[in-house]
Amino acid sequence: MVNPYYLTLFMKSKFGRGQIERLRSGVGTVNINFDQIKSIEMPKLPDFIQQKIEKQYKNMSKWHDSAMEIKEGLIYKGLSKKEAEEDPKYQKNIQKAEVMLKDLIRRTEEVIEGKRENI
Repeated sequence: MVNPYYLTLFMKSKFGRGQIERLRSGVGTVNINFDQIKSIEMPKLPDFIQQKIEKQYKNMSKWHDSAMEIKEGLIYKGLSKKEAEEDPKYQKNIQKAEVMLKDLIRRTEEVIEGKRENI
């Protein structure tokens, strides 16, 4: 069975995105049917690597969730979405989450490519 966190990360990787781009049809919203989804090839990584991906993805999510809570609180206090997104605390947390996600995707791609053995 594939770890859902690895699946999510794989679909965000150049390997997942590339396959989706080749399968997509239509203009605007991506339309992919179930048979096309089943045709996506995904390398099986060892369970221990998938578990490390899950742990690091969850850690990144904490930073993202914190940013969203900050933004929600600021909007509740009357700030616009744009103003809330300019808040330094929001920016710090969302930027940290983005850096962590990009790094995790990069390291996962390197494992898939055989450039590294572990995350």
